[in-house]
Amino acid sequence: MRILLPYGNETKLIQLSGHQEIKIYDFPKIAPFAEDERLVDALREPIGSPPLQMLVQNAKSACILVSDSTRLVPTAKLVDQLMTKLKEGGMREEEITVVIALGTHRRQTEREMIQIVGEKWMGKLNILNHSPLVEDAVLLGQTTRGTPVEVYRPVIEAELRIATGNIEPHWLVGMSGGLKALMPGVASERAIQAHHALSREYQVQPGMVENPLRDDLEEWQQFLPIHFLFNTVVNPQRQIMAAVSGDPLAAFRKGVELAKPYFFHPMPPPFEVTVASAGGTPKDMNLYQLIKSLQNASQITKKGGVIVLVGECGEGFGHPAFQEWVERHQPGEYEKVKPEFRLGWHKVEQLEQLAKEYQIYLYSAMAHAFVDLLPITGLTHLNLQEFAWYRRARRVAVLPHASLTFFHNQ
Repeated sequence: MRILLPYGNETKLIQLSGHQEIKIYDFPKIAPFAEDERLVDALREPIGSPPLQMLVQNAKSACILVSDSTRLVPTAKLVDQLMTKLKEGGMREEEITVVIALGTHRRQTEREMIQIVGEKWMGKLNILNHSPLVEDAVLLGQTTRGTPVEVYRPVIEAELRIATGNIEPHWLVGMSGGLKALMPGVASERAIQAHHALSREYQVQPGMVENPLRDDLEEWQQFLPIHFLFNTVVNPQRQIMAAVSGDPLAAFRKGVELAKPYFFHPMPPPFEVTVASAGGTPKDMNLYQLIKSLQNASQITKKGGVIVLVGECGEGFGHPAFQEWVERHQPGEYEKVKPEFRLGWHKVEQLEQLAKEYQIYLYSAMAHAFVDLLPITGLTHLNLQEFAWYRRARRVAVLPHASLTFFHNQ
């Protein structure tokens, strides 16, 4: 069996043969459809909110929160539709700011900004990289779980705030999208760290929307309201399968209902070997993002079994604190020391826990010296028949888009 696996902006051929039972879990194939019509329809019928062109009439400035290049959101298409409505409501281009909601990710380059927002808006709209620095944020209060509500100043200064994003399963808060554009999107690093630290106390499963971490970020709406939400559900090719707009809470939950059937498969009996590609760019940009695919693959892999992780990781680790720990500490040391929660270090914790339970192999473009520091084994090829563990396996699973492939118990 010959299978093409996404890898960066390319594909890698993997050939599986022998007497194994081979099962492929991929994103459902979608028939062609008019994507723009779905966006227009969503804005025409907002959920729990007046139309955007009415909301904007009493505002003198607007801020649109958008995702960075690590996400599949077709942001340029969303911005085009939003601009039409904002202009219908009487707002001028110079009154509109687009903030790229980075969380703690790196700044986006000008080339990436063009790809995200669309070239025609460069020079017309004020486009900013969010800054997570405390000195660039304003403290508005504290949630009931102790997270400081600290937001990037330009977002606070806007009279009308619009959040965009994509809805898909998420290991930290159940489902992405909704008010994640606000928190962690445009929050301070101190606030993001406090929120993520809650994951040590509360365990959330992908698809679980009502949970303490989602409650914590949605509480931010009481301090700094998002006035309008515009979210999509997309496939790995960024084709829009569904769109919702309106009230940030009500529209998001409707979007979750529309999204879930695309992402979840019934939980199968465990496989001895699972081959998992993140799905190419942007899901395999770095190891930080790739670990999410590893988590998904682990759901269907037998304890002690093998996970072959395929992802380019052209940007290396993807977080300075993640790389710093790996370079300075021995594998397994994190569990012994159990340091206080820190963004980036939590990826070490996730990786080491998975490495205790599975044999993990990585095929990537990361430098061998870096891979050798990890509790995993680097691969230089994908001819799996050369390995005894593959030849012994009776059941093999393949996840061509593992970052978007989740499993649930029926």
